Amino acid sequence: MEKEQESYTSAGEQTTILNHINMEIAILAVGIFFVAKHH
Repeated sequence: MEKEQESYTSAGEQTTILNHINMEIAILAVGIFFVAKHH
């Protein structure tokens, strides 16, 4: 049981990191879009 939980945790951490990267990319894309739109 403990080993299974550890594997789930590591997989969860990887998906969380990917989600943070996707969020940062989305924020950057939106920021670039607004800058380009205003200029």
